Amino acid sequence: MMPEADFDDSKTPKCSNLSKRVCDAALLLDYALTKGIDVDPATNRAIRAIQQRKQPIDDFDTDIEENGHPEYEQIILKFDEAFRDLSAMMKPVRADTLRATNPKCGRTYMSLGLGTLRSEAEIWSFKMWMFTGFALLGIGTTEFLQELTTRWFPLNSEFEMDWVYGMHLYLVGLNILLPFIYGLLGACLYLLPKCHDFVSNRSFDPLRIAEYKSRMLLGFASGGIVMYFVSQIGVGDANEAPNGDEIIQLSAPVLAIIAGYNTDFIFQAIERMVAAILPKVGVASAKRAQSDKPSVHKVSVQSLTESLLAATDESDKVIIRSLLESARKNL
Repeated sequence: MMPEADFDDSKTPKCSNLSKRVCDAALLLDYALTKGIDVDPATNRAIRAIQQRKQPIDDFDTDIEENGHPEYEQIILKFDEAFRDLSAMMKPVRADTLRATNPKCGRTYMSLGLGTLRSEAEIWSFKMWMFTGFALLGIGTTEFLQELTTRWFPLNSEFEMDWVYGMHLYLVGLNILLPFIYGLLGACLYLLPKCHDFVSNRSFDPLRIAEYKSRMLLGFASGGIVMYFVSQIGVGDANEAPNGDEIIQLSAPVLAIIAGYNTDFIFQAIERMVAAILPKVGVASAKRAQSDKPSVHKVSVQSLTESLLAATDESDKVIIRSLLESARKNL
């Protein structure tokens, strides 16, 4: 039976975590032996030795760490080395991940009064199912209302403000939220298989749950943002497919799902749009523009002045004077 650390045990000295380290090491060692992983005999002996002396060490671990108890100091040093080597060998599996994937170390959640214990990994997986189901339900409801209002109950000038009007109002709201729901679905499609992989290989880390929630929120926002920036995009090489046969046009919902699945997609799309829309102005081009203005001023005014002095016909002089006046106003 796998040992479990009681973090609220009042008998364990609060100034030391030796008892927890012993339980963690025993848990990792039992899991390694269960999986048939080859463990160094010296590591096994060091952990089993301190397990046998666990109760006396709990009583004296304060003296051991502060004053160096001679009877147990050597045992603890060997145990620390063995625990370090075992933890490095078992990565990414840790004692915390083993507890997070063990229902016996879990809590009651959605047990319908049966008191069934569920591990933290199972609870998070169940939440992912709910988010995925919510996204699919929202998309399906929107598509159903869209079909219903288009074919069976369209708006016209003779309709009364009854349930048909309310259905159209609901559809407007769902259409606004639909891009974000697509992004949430993409984030769920990314996280759900990874969650199942973490559960199967016993490496689910509860400390990363906040990261998973942030990923879902970012996917929810990215799905809506990308649909406001891009309506469709082509995938393929235009040079290799001049007729467009090999170019796939991705629609806006597909782009929203991709943005939720891979949040870097939205930032790459924005960067491409900025590079394509904004002009590329450098320092060198700005300096050239400033130096070109005086040269135009000297050549145009000087040439017109010389032409005015050389002119003999009065009509030519009138024309040149008007050009000079226009040139002075534009300078």
